[in-house]
Amino acid sequence: MKSSEIIKRISTLMRHRKPFLLTGSPGLGKTDCITAAAAAAGMHCIISHPVVSDPTDYKGMPAIVDGAAHFLPFGDLNALIEADEPTVYFLDDIGQAPTSVQAALMQLVLCRKVNGHAISEHVTFAAATNRRSDKAGVGTFITPLLDRFDQIYELEFDSNDWVGWALQNGQPEPLIGFARWRPSLISDFKQPKDDLSKCPTPRSVAKLGDLINIGLDDFDTYKSACGEGFATEFAAFRKTRDHMPDIDGILKNPDDAELPTRPDVLYATAAALAFRVTAGNFGNILKYSERMSPEFRVMLVRDCLAKSKALESAPVLTKWLVNNQSVIL
Repeated sequence: MKSSEIIKRISTLMRHRKPFLLTGSPGLGKTDCITAAAAAAGMHCIISHPVVSDPTDYKGMPAIVDGAAHFLPFGDLNALIEADEPTVYFLDDIGQAPTSVQAALMQLVLCRKVNGHAISEHVTFAAATNRRSDKAGVGTFITPLLDRFDQIYELEFDSNDWVGWALQNGQPEPLIGFARWRPSLISDFKQPKDDLSKCPTPRSVAKLGDLINIGLDDFDTYKSACGEGFATEFAAFRKTRDHMPDIDGILKNPDDAELPTRPDVLYATAAALAFRVTAGNFGNILKYSERMSPEFRVMLVRDCLAKSKALESAPVLTKWLVNNQSVIL
């Protein structure tokens, strides 16, 4: 299931205090999905990492109080007991946790009570993990804990979701165009041949975008961030800029501006237009889109709306939608 669908579903589960588990390969954005869903649900999110926790973190610290043995809550456990606002307790990378820690979590997630201490009614539980097949350090996931989660969802990569996120989060224009041109290379997780090489994932590609934005824009940067195969393809795509039409010319005169015929150049041009869309130039971008094939036309408008949600109410869009009913349907 793609991220936009999962966020809607798990937001509902959070609001109704239904625990769930999200799975998927490394770097897909599982953590981002859960934190985004918590924000959409208007809930505070506490992120915990069981892989570096001890069983006592979820049971309390053994202590003698008035001559009797007790488990005293501390840290996150104490925060869960005293929570007075809607809160998501997110157990990240839970599959990498030792079985002793997983066992300690069972009572917490199901019974909502630990050694006589009740978890606040405002708290709901969420968890994420890679799969054993990803060879990402996931060991034995004990069945009783797995059964504590009402739903298990598997996150899958969706290029439209990633491009929409990239447009909203300042990713560089060439990377957005490349994601349209070669979407399979944005999420191509493979077990590295050695311990110190990388492969492209939505997370590593986004990190590359951050590096490009600070001026580290060369083959060695692409390779060190996402692997040699990705770097070779992306470096070749960057050369399409030499063949792109003048973007300012398109925005000023969409009827007469050059329209590329090479698909890779057309993807790069569409990304550049979506990257620069405003309420003032949206009408001219829509005019230019009418000269494109239906596939590119719809893609460009979708990306413009992802860049600026305010454009959804633009009168020029209503006219475009009427003119393109057959394409959209």
